[in-house]
Amino acid sequence: MLKKILLLLLVSLLSLNSCLAYEGKIAFDLDETLIESDKLDRKALQVAEELGYVIMRSAAGQDYIVRPGTYELLDFAKSQGFHLMIMTHNRPKYAHDILKSSGLDKYFDEVRSIEDCREIYNLNFNTYPNHRNNIHIVDQDPVSR
Repeated sequence: MLKKILLLLLVSLLSLNSCLAYEGKIAFDLDETLIESDKLDRKALQVAEELGYVIMRSAAGQDYIVRPGTYELLDFAKSQGFHLMIMTHNRPKYAHDILKSSGLDKYFDEVRSIEDCREIYNLNFNTYPNHRNNIHIVDQDPVSR
C-alpha cells in the first residue's frame, strides 16, 4: 500500500508543469514539503512532540522535523533512477545544514536556493510590488498543515 501511495505521489509530481524539472531532474521543495523548521517556536515544538513527531537539531542548531514518508519517497524515486534536486526559497547555508544533518543530502544531485533565483531572475520589487517574495506572510500553525 505504501509503495502505491509513493508511486501516486511521484506520478502526481511528474505531471505538474515543467517548472519542477531542471535539466532532467525532479525538484523538491525543502521547507514545508520534506521538512518543517522555519516556523517551529516552542509552542509548535510542543504540539509536534505531542503528535509523535521526532524533533531533531541540525549541526548549526536549527530544530527541524523530517515529514513522515520523506525517506521512503526519496528511496523509491532513487531506486527508479530519478535524478533529484532541492529548490528552496531559503538560504543555501541553511539548506545544506538541514540536508546534511538529516541525511537527506545523499538523495540530491543539486541544491538551488533563493539566492540562485534572485541571481537568475533579478527580482525588482518596484516593477513587481506584489511578488510573493515581497509580501509573503504565513500566519498558519506550521505543524498542522
